[in-house]
Amino acid sequence: MKTLTMKGFSHLFSSYLWLLLSLVASNKALPTSEEAQTYIVHMDHSYKPASFSTHESWHQSTLASLSSSHATYNEDTLIILLYSYIYAMHGFSARLTPSQLSELEKLPAHIATYREAYGARSFSKGLQAWGINISKDFDYDLPRDFKGHGTHTSSTAVGNTVISAGHFGYAMAWEHIEEWCRYHVFDVIAIRHFQRLRKFLRILTLANGQTLEGTSYFPRSISITNNTPLNYIWKNQHKQAKQTVEFSALDTTEVTGKVFLCDTNRGEDIRGKMSEVGAGALAGIFLADKPTLALDADGYSMPTFILEMRVGSLVRNYAMGTNNSMVREMKFVTTKVGIKPAPQVADFSSQGPDPISPGVLKPDILAPGQDVLSSVAAPHVAGVAALLKAVYQYWSPAVIRSAIMTTASVTDNTHTTIKDSSTGLPATPLDFGAGHINPNKAMDPGLIYDIYFLDYVEFLCSLNYTNQQMSTVLRRSQWSC
Repeated sequence: MKTLTMKGFSHLFSSYLWLLLSLVASNKALPTSEEAQTYIVHMDHSYKPASFSTHESWHQSTLASLSSSHATYNEDTLIILLYSYIYAMHGFSARLTPSQLSELEKLPAHIATYREAYGARSFSKGLQAWGINISKDFDYDLPRDFKGHGTHTSSTAVGNTVISAGHFGYAMAWEHIEEWCRYHVFDVIAIRHFQRLRKFLRILTLANGQTLEGTSYFPRSISITNNTPLNYIWKNQHKQAKQTVEFSALDTTEVTGKVFLCDTNRGEDIRGKMSEVGAGALAGIFLADKPTLALDADGYSMPTFILEMRVGSLVRNYAMGTNNSMVREMKFVTTKVGIKPAPQVADFSSQGPDPISPGVLKPDILAPGQDVLSSVAAPHVAGVAALLKAVYQYWSPAVIRSAIMTTASVTDNTHTTIKDSSTGLPATPLDFGAGHINPNKAMDPGLIYDIYFLDYVEFLCSLNYTNQQMSTVLRRSQWSC
């Protein structure tokens, strides 16, 4: 039996060490699988070669040219072009590994890369918990929007600048939305609607010289002139039914070629009455307590004025006081700017305090939401929040809310407290919250307030939530009250 000398042992150890290092080195040389993620890549389209007929073909070629895309051929490293963008921005979304992304970012055409790829969800569990089913005929239980409401709110929040934007001639060249905002989820902010410094007006001139302003969104620029007969039925034995335009109450001779005055009441269906009057009338005048709520913008199937009851009584009195009442002129598609006082709190908007916890003062902020082409207040605030997050990426949702609220204004363009449009009286913080949003001031708020996780825990504890409720909200099993 041979014995292993020290020299032999050293030689053997060196051989094993060399073999081990070789294996490690060879293992590092083997191609490793990298996890691919979805990215949105912003590209400078001026670099697109003329040989490519479309941006998509250029994007496909750019991805195919990445040398790292050929390193391995498995599902993890396979580059997939998901979408090409050519409107709000130029670029594409694709699944890329870190190596592929690194190579892409060195290309001259590359501008920026956004790691977040935003999706959509349908939030319906709350309705279902209350036993409310979403209509299958007039809605979807999907992120897809039935009436296009989501499309216009999304474009308000993160849309591009639109030159000469308008709605069938109304408010031309007024809408300019910030370009390419990155959208981030933030705290729920209670928002109220306000009326802007403009109104979409219709001008009515009676034969006696009285000129009145009414509400209408009729989408055609027309004028009714030459002293058109104004008909208000007040002597007929069935006058009540005819005045309020009940179903089949009118004869065609009573409306054909005339402007018909309909004396409606609170909560009545103006859309249905419009179909009755529209059988032959040139135009209709409807009286309502709240003209802005009387009919949706898409409900104007004929030339229509909606007058507030107080103003409409002047037309009614004129029609009853003469045998040959006439309309000298009706003008549609008129936008009046410089309205005072403005802004005002819209009469249909919700009010505070919070019904669950009255100690939490709501709403938080007032934002554009009435007579705006891209209406609804919430996406205006969402867009401002997105811009703030883009500038101050380290800001928390609570800080963003703080900046928006502490820089808001509580005065209108007459330098007095913002008014409640339903009463004309000064509104309160339970109407407008911190005030009217001011995006530019929110960029430099000075003092800001943050909220931490423990603050939310303590608040929920004060509501005496059950353990199950706490766990559902906090999404954890342990906390301390």
